[in-house]
Amino acid sequence: MDINKRIRKIFKKSDAEIPDDGLLEEIVEDLKYEHLSDEELEADRKRVARKKVIKIALVLIVLLAIVLSIFYFIDTTTYKKVNVEASVKLSDSGNSNIGYDYFYSEIIRYSREGISLIDKNGDEDWNQAYSMNNPTFEKSKTFAIVYDKSGTKVELLDKNGLVKEYNTKNSIAKAKVNEAGYVVTLEKVTDGFQIICYNTMGDVLASLTPDMQEIGYPIDGALSVDKETLVVSYMYVDNGTISSKVKYYNFGKLGDSKVNNEVFSKNYKGLLIGEVTFVSNKRVLLLGDKRFIINSGVKTIKEVANVKIPLNIKSEAVDGNNIVLLLKNKDKSGYRLNIYNRKGSLVHSRDIVRDYENFDLVDGKVLLYQDKDFYVLSTSGYVKFNGSLPDATKCIYPVFGVNKYISVTNEGIEQLLLTK
Repeated sequence: MDINKRIRKIFKKSDAEIPDDGLLEEIVEDLKYEHLSDEELEADRKRVARKKVIKIALVLIVLLAIVLSIFYFIDTTTYKKVNVEASVKLSDSGNSNIGYDYFYSEIIRYSREGISLIDKNGDEDWNQAYSMNNPTFEKSKTFAIVYDKSGTKVELLDKNGLVKEYNTKNSIAKAKVNEAGYVVTLEKVTDGFQIICYNTMGDVLASLTPDMQEIGYPIDGALSVDKETLVVSYMYVDNGTISSKVKYYNFGKLGDSKVNNEVFSKNYKGLLIGEVTFVSNKRVLLLGDKRFIINSGVKTIKEVANVKIPLNIKSEAVDGNNIVLLLKNKDKSGYRLNIYNRKGSLVHSRDIVRDYENFDLVDGKVLLYQDKDFYVLSTSGYVKFNGSLPDATKCIYPVFGVNKYISVTNEGIEQLLLTK
């Protein structure tokens, strides 16, 4: 009996009164499987399920290929023009006593009298007043500080404004803030320096007073995100040669039984390590004048990279995935820009002809700028832009959207779009 007669028999109706297509398909499916055994039905269900999985996988592969193609196009395309999409005037933007930076994709404006966070339309999100002689701004991904260099005041900030205002024990030579809001300071005391860690309430987590004759002068320090590991670089002189000593201190269980919580120490003869940075909770970058070292681990410290730096460093920028060095050429004018990955391997190198005063690494883009000159290079090595801005910039950074930037000028704020 053919399928139509079977359907008529079921409904005892004419062809014209056959149910709609959806119901008809269900009936046909039921009739198709009614003669199969349970094992055959299970096998058929698995076959259908495999087909669905294959179809979904193919669709996802196609979608991924499209997305990757779009990102590749965006990453490799060079743009030659800049359009000002919108602008707003700021009454004090031309004041040379005011500093600018960016934080949470908005503008930080700071001076001796206070600090504020401003959106792209010139409106203040918050404003914090203080009095400082030499305000210095530092930030991590989640927290920022402005501190009075050679003074004692610290303002700890997040995206909502003031977290805590406190005073340090001694005058501040240098300060850093980590992603947990903990601040490491290098403070001047009568017979040398102290390294002090403050928590988000301004309380002292740890304090170190190194013997300058035995250990050396502290140059820089950094605290891990979990607030347990402090790494400090000391400078000392070894038979007339400037050298460094790097020490790890642990304030968790690992360091409880150790003298001064010290769990690791290593000397680097002939190398001045001036910058210590946690690139992850367990990975530390030691940036020296002649080479950089990457250490990994907490219980056991392992050197995963030791890379010679071929030229003198002019500027450096670091994020979780990249180490970017701007190096001064020896035998010719201009600079050399080297990009290394988090393992210390060189992934790109190129000459930079012009002299740029400002250098930054933001969202996978290397930014160099001075006055109207603006240069953008992706960390994969593609030039995104090399040309002039409409107006001289004091601070410029990318924001959400393709090729969109915010620039602070002497007149105010400009929203820029790079175009072909």
